[in-house]
Amino acid sequence: MTRLPSGISTIQSVYPNDSATITGGGGGSVHFRLFAGTTCGGSPIVDETDYTIVSGAASTANTTVAVSADGMYSWLVEYSGDTSHTEATSTCTTEHFLVDFTNG
Repeated sequence: MTRLPSGISTIQSVYPNDSATITGGGGGSVHFRLFAGTTCGGSPIVDETDYTIVSGAASTANTTVAVSADGMYSWLVEYSGDTSHTEATSTCTTEHFLVDFTNG
């Protein structure tokens, strides 16, 4: 019996996550959004809301949305503020990363 040739291809991916530290104390929640590019425009790739601040910090728990294409990606993070603290928003160009997948 002759065996047929097989082939295989793979795609690398990462599950991007982020964390934020809120200075000045306060409660409230944090909204994390990940965008392709450096302008934080269009529809976000990751959109996670209502992360409660614990000990001055909050972080995402993304385990379902993967990045599998080369390119620049940027996080936009917003703090809701509370009754005694103002809201705060990160600058899109402050936190970005380049993905460059190499198979070899």
